[in-house]
Amino acid sequence: MSEPLTLGNLHPALRAAWHPVASAAELDAGPVGVTLMGERLVVARPGGAGTSAVAFADACPHRNGPLSLGRCVDGTLECPYHGWRFDAAGACVDIPALGAAGPVPGRAALVPHAVREAHAIVFVALEPPAVDVAPIPDLADPTLVAAWLPVVRAEVTAAQFIDNFCDLAHFPFVHAGTFGAAEDAVVHDLPVERDGLGFRLRYEHVIENHEDPLVATGEHPLLQPRTMTYAYTAPFTVTLRLELPVAGTVNTIATWLQPETATTSRIFTVLLRNDLVDSAAAESAVAYEMAVLDEDLALLRAMAVKDVPLDLPAQVHTAADRATVELRRILRAFVTGEV
Repeated sequence: MSEPLTLGNLHPALRAAWHPVASAAELDAGPVGVTLMGERLVVARPGGAGTSAVAFADACPHRNGPLSLGRCVDGTLECPYHGWRFDAAGACVDIPALGAAGPVPGRAALVPHAVREAHAIVFVALEPPAVDVAPIPDLADPTLVAAWLPVVRAEVTAAQFIDNFCDLAHFPFVHAGTFGAAEDAVVHDLPVERDGLGFRLRYEHVIENHEDPLVATGEHPLLQPRTMTYAYTAPFTVTLRLELPVAGTVNTIATWLQPETATTSRIFTVLLRNDLVDSAAAESAVAYEMAVLDEDLALLRAMAVKDVPLDLPAQVHTAADRATVELRRILRAFVTGEV
C-alpha cells in the first residue's frame, strides 16, 4: 500500500510555488531575514529603495555570517562578519581583507532564488513555480481602501489555515463572538467552480453584523444577509469578497500564507473596503478582523494533527464540505502534478 498523502509546511512540492515572505516596504530599511519551508533566507534591495529585491540563503559562503544582519551599500549586500560584498546576481565583488588587487575565489558567490513583487508583498519561490502569483482585482478598485493587518505568526500549517478559511460550516460555532449567527447553521448548496489549480464559490447566508453602526440605533437589524465570493489559488492564496446590501458595504479579504517551519506559518492579510472613511474606521476594521482571526487560531492551535490529508477517504466529508473537498482535490493535483 502507498503511504497516505498529506500536506504539511515542508512538503517538497511547495518549493515550486510563490510564497509571501515580507512586505515590500520592509526592505527599504535594509536586509530582512525570513524562514521559508525551514530554510533561512535574506531578502534585500542591494540597490536601495525602489530597486529590485533579491533573495539568497542567509549565510555568507565564507564563514556563514548572517547576511540579514548586514547592510545594502553601493548596490551590494555586505556581510556583517568580514565585509564581503555581493552584487544583485550574487557574485562576490569585494573582499576587504585581500585589498583591491586580491583575487576573489570562484566559489565565493551566492545562489539567488526567484523573487516577485506584487500586491505590496515580496514573494519567493525556491524552485521554478508551477503557478503564478494570483491576481487580486479589487486592489485596483478605486472605491475600495486598503487596510493591512499585522503579519501574524501562528502555530498552524498553511494548508490547515486555508482549509479553515474555505470552510463555511464553522461560522456559527467558532465565530459566535463576532459574526456567527445560530440561524446560519445549515449550509445549503455550494456551487464550487473549478478553475485549473483554483476554484470560485459564491454563497449567500446571514450574519450578525456588529460592524454596522445603524444596528445600535435600531435603523438596521442585527441579522443581515451577506453574499460571499471566494477565489482560491493553489497552494495558499485566497480572497473573500463580502457584500452586505443592508449596510451597503463591500469588504474583500485577501490572504496569503507563508509556510515558515514544520509547525508555524505567517499570515499576510489586507482588507479592501468601501467604508473606511478615515484612519479610525480603518483601525476599527482591522481590530474586528483580528478578533475573527483570533477565534480561528484558538481552535486551529488546539488541533493535534495539523497536516491536511489529501486522500479523501482519510476523513469524513458531507455535502456541507463541498468547498474544502475541492480544496483537497486541487492541492493533491498541485502536489502530484496531476492537473
